[in-house]
Amino acid sequence: MASTLALLNDHHGQSSPTVMGHHYCVDATLNITDYAVAGEVITAASLGLSSITQAMICGYESVAYVPKIKVDADGTYTSSSSITVLVLNPSGSDADAMATGADGLTDLGMVRLRVWGTL
Repeated sequence: MASTLALLNDHHGQSSPTVMGHHYCVDATLNITDYAVAGEVITAASLGLSSITQAMICGYESVAYVPKIKVDADGTYTSSSSITVLVLNPSGSDADAMATGADGLTDLGMVRLRVWGTL
């Protein structure tokens, strides 16, 4: 599994987390260059945060595969300090990436994320 995570600058040219109420928000891009069935794990620390309270996918480059943020049956993320981005087939089925053929593929494209958390 290989990917590149980059923090994006806001309208002030700042790429560090920005306060929103009691949480901080950060925008990032994830360039998935070699996908593994377990998904791409994004840590809070890689985003300048100590914990993650909310995450969403704002857009993605590929039309062949669809990125999703994994949540458990109770709605929680991988942990309070990380999220996992899975790449599924366009039908949105719950089948893992291995079953949909994404495992081991290279250059699945850019994914844009917005993540909220605490410092």
